[in-house]
Amino acid sequence: MDCPEALASLEEANLASLKEYADDYWRQAANKWHAEAKCCLAHCYWHGSGVEENQEAACNLLLEAAKLGNTKARDELLALAESGNGVAKSTVVFRLTTRVEQTMEQQLSAAGKEQRIEENLKRENLKREAKNIEKAAKKGSPGAQYRLGQCYEQGKGVAQDPTRALLWYQKAADQGHEEAKREASKLRLSAK
Repeated sequence: MDCPEALASLEEANLASLKEYADDYWRQAANKWHAEAKCCLAHCYWHGSGVEENQEAACNLLLEAAKLGNTKARDELLALAESGNGVAKSTVVFRLTTRVEQTMEQQLSAAGKEQRIEENLKRENLKREAKNIEKAAKKGSPGAQYRLGQCYEQGKGVAQDPTRALLWYQKAADQGHEEAKREASKLRLSAK
């Protein structure tokens, strides 16, 4: 049984104290962002059941429920607007659109923040990796020297620096690293 049916049953049974309890319960749940409770409380405000009739408060509660993803609230708002029953359709559409846009902006903002955090972590990992490669390169590892040359050439984990890239490629090439020889030759040709 949904909220309007429950209220009708309570009214028919003339259980005023139980109805007040239900209204208080819905108000508490609505304050805790429970979308269905917001719908029920909106119905109470719309019809003045257990609370003073207040259609604006009812619409605001329905808008909040719709913002929380409650399709029943959205449909009820649109139906009220269509019927012209005290709610201007343009107001409902504008308010729903605004709420949806705000929600989307918040989601995009959160996603952007997560993406920036992820990019910062990736950048920090690359810096850490480049430092480890540099340690091995300085110890004379031709593979590490080649990788460090790539880091400098591509600017991964270090500032992009073709001169340093060529230096590290050449150190690896001097130890017989074939790929480093090719990369060193390419860099020399592109510098001319």
